[in-house]
Amino acid sequence: MQQMLGSSLEKQGNIFTGDGWRGRLVFVQREMTRISTEAKVDSQAKSKTLESAISQTETRLRTEVTNLEKGLDDLRFEVREVLQIVKDRQTQQDELHATMQQMLAVFRETRLEPGSEGE
Repeated sequence: MQQMLGSSLEKQGNIFTGDGWRGRLVFVQREMTRISTEAKVDSQAKSKTLESAISQTETRLRTEVTNLEKGLDDLRFEVREVLQIVKDRQTQQDELHATMQQMLAVFRETRLEPGSEGE
């Protein structure tokens, strides 16, 4: 296994010297630290990018919702105006109808009076 890992351990009697292992261990620790730091920096950059994208999306959505609410308010106002116009016209029609009924009543009374036909 030591040969597979490329250790420079040598057997000197029954004592193993681990200088090669220590060097490799330091190298592996430095590489792990470097990779970890790079990953952290990359994660922070991606996180900031995502936060920015989310913020922009939220801003766009708020703007769209605000515009929709304004549009709805404008529509409500227009509907109220149309309803008022309809109400005014209905009132005018009711008044005109009442006037016509009064005229018809007067006309009928005038025509039906006894003696008014022949005279």
